[in-house]
Amino acid sequence: SRWRFMAPASRIRVIPNGIDGDSVRRRATEGVQGLEALPPSLPRLCVAARLSEEKDVGLVIEAMGILKNNEPCTLVIVGDGPLRPVLEKRAWELGLDGKILFVGHRENVYPYMQTADIYIHTCQFEGFGYSMLEAMACGTPVIATDCPHGPREVLAQGQAGVLVRPGSAEALASAISRLINDPVYCSHLQEQGLKRARELSVKNMVDRYQQVFIELAVR
Repeated sequence: SRWRFMAPASRIRVIPNGIDGDSVRRRATEGVQGLEALPPSLPRLCVAARLSEEKDVGLVIEAMGILKNNEPCTLVIVGDGPLRPVLEKRAWELGLDGKILFVGHRENVYPYMQTADIYIHTCQFEGFGYSMLEAMACGTPVIATDCPHGPREVLAQGQAGVLVRPGSAEALASAISRLINDPVYCSHLQEQGLKRARELSVKNMVDRYQQVFIELAVR
C-alpha cells in the first residue's frame, strides 16, 4: 500500500531502536552469583524474561526435555512472574531438576547473558526485543522464535541469529542441538550478532533522527 498511518508511505522513515553496547559489555563484567549448582561441563542456555504466558518460557523447558538424553544442557532463567511455580513444576516433571536454575529478578542481567553459550528468546509476540540485541552485544549467539514482529528485524532476517517456528519445542531443540555441535556456526553467529549490535546502536539511532530533522528543516 502507498499509505501508512494516514500518510503517504513515501513520507515515512523507519528508525530502529538502539542500545549502548559499550555500557552493556561493561556491566556484563560484574559477574554472576548462585550458578555453582549447575554442572559446568554442560552447555548453558539463558533466558531473561518475565515469567508470563506471552513470554512462553515453558517452550525452552520442553525443548530441554527433548534434548536431555542426547544433548544435555543447562538453563538459567532470569526473571520472575506468575508462571514461575508452573514452570518449576514442569521442569521437575521432565526430570530437569538440577539442570534448570531460576535465579529470579536481577537488576543486571548482562553477566548471565555473557556467561551463557546460547541466549533463547521465546515470545509469542514482540514489539522489538531489546534482550536479543543485548545478548548479541555480549557476544552470545541468539535463537529466537520468529514471532510478530521484533525478532526477524533484530536478527537481520536470520543472518545475525537463528529464527525458529513459534510454539515448536522440536524446532527449538533442533536449533539448540545445531549450535551445541557446530562451533564454527556458533562463532559465525557471534560475529554477526556483534555486527548487528553495532548497527543498532544508540549513536546510529540518534544520527538517523538528526538526519530526518535536517531534511525537514531545509524543506
